Amino acid sequence: MLAEKNYIISIHDKGTKNTINGIHLPWLSSLLQRYRQSDISYSRGCNMAFWREDLLRINGYNEEITGWGSEDHELVCRLINSGVRKRTIKFAGIVFHLHHELHGTDNLNNNRNIMNETKAKKSTWCDKGIIQN
Repeated sequence: MLAEKNYIISIHDKGTKNTINGIHLPWLSSLLQRYRQSDISYSRGCNMAFWREDLLRINGYNEEITGWGSEDHELVCRLINSGVRKRTIKFAGIVFHLHHELHGTDNLNNNRNIMNETKAKKSTWCDKGIIQN
């Protein structure tokens, strides 16, 4: 798709999955602002945005998390713990994810442990982030 510069995508295209994310209904989006408000599993780094000041307040991504997995959820957890309200653009913005090879998941258990600790302690800061301690 990128090589051919074909940016016109339809929910009816071959191989398209989770077609609900390709539906544009802005009026429904405004009704969903409380949609999974504190559920960190409904966050994806590729579709995430936040204010710089909020990112700095929690010290950015936790660099103790290495490889693939849990880095986005752990970040969202600290943002929510610090009082940032999660918002959604479901049905307001069209989202398609391009398939790609997954990176190694060797550290996935360790990464999940870090995320679970952040949840349990209601942490708002990580020591190994933008500012390194």
